[in-house]
Amino acid sequence: MEGISPEVVEMLKDTPCSMKVFDLLRQINAVRQIDAADLIVGQHNFTLEDFPEICRGGSDN
Repeated sequence: MEGISPEVVEMLKDTPCSMKVFDLLRQINAVRQIDAADLIVGQHNFTLEDFPEICRGGSDN
């Protein structure tokens, strides 16, 4: 899971999260990855449909 924060990997490891979500997570920094993963898990929404809303603020690598 190169490019993904270890905390995020732990948060999403037992979820039906698409690998494409991880591709998108790689585009943002580790702090934003954790925030996004927290929202994904909290909302039980593991699809790409709302991902742009979750990560609003764009790429900040």
